[in-house]
Amino acid sequence: MELQAPALYQVDSTIHSVDLTKDDYSIFVGNITNTFIRGSIELKKVDAGGAPLAGATFGVWEAAANPTTDSPLQTVVSDGFGKIAFTNLLLGDYQIKEIEAPAGYMLNDAIHDVTLTTAVTNFDIGNIVNEQLRGSIHLTKV
Repeated sequence: MELQAPALYQVDSTIHSVDLTKDDYSIFVGNITNTFIRGSIELKKVDAGGAPLAGATFGVWEAAANPTTDSPLQTVVSDGFGKIAFTNLLLGDYQIKEIEAPAGYMLNDAIHDVTLTTAVTNFDIGNIVNEQLRGSIHLTKV
């Protein structure tokens, strides 16, 4: 059984049995494959009153990328509960940004920086608020 894995990898807890004799000088147990530790980033899309908003599209980028010009690694649309989850992410630094607001709401263009580590593999950004679009009417009396 592996006691410690390389950095950013999961420990392989498989027990490998071997039979040793006095004439054995080396034993090949086989290939042991480690898998990367992966994480997730979650958020909830809400209106100014805290009600969940469906239909918001968010993207996730590596920290070195430019969300204005580079394509996102993943895009997710908020569900009926306002939930967004980016899953299966390698540990590292990321940027989260809204790409498209729900119908009738203004785009929230804030960029949220997130770091996934072995200590924090799942990060919840919390609520991200959209303000409702408001119009105005200008009347001229003649």
